Amino acid sequence: RELAPAPLFSSETSMLTALLAALSAPEQDRVASLPGYGEPPLPQFSGYLDAGAAEPGTKLHYWFAAAETADWAKRPVVLWLNGGPG
Repeated sequence: RELAPAPLFSSETSMLTALLAALSAPEQDRVASLPGYGEPPLPQFSGYLDAGAAEPGTKLHYWFAAAETADWAKRPVVLWLNGGPG
């Protein structure tokens, strides 16, 4: 019998919480400069979200790049997670 993988988020509320955490990224996660490029034209943040509810110590890396439009704060957010063993 094949077991279904455990869900990453236990509910839609948890996913919303993760998205809000990324959008309210701490200033220390701000990407000030990119190698070979310099300062990003719009805000970018990179850091870790705490996903330790199911397994303590688990963290998910995120990178938030604002849409390249003047109204970037009103644009939809896409959450892309890569995963797998190792």
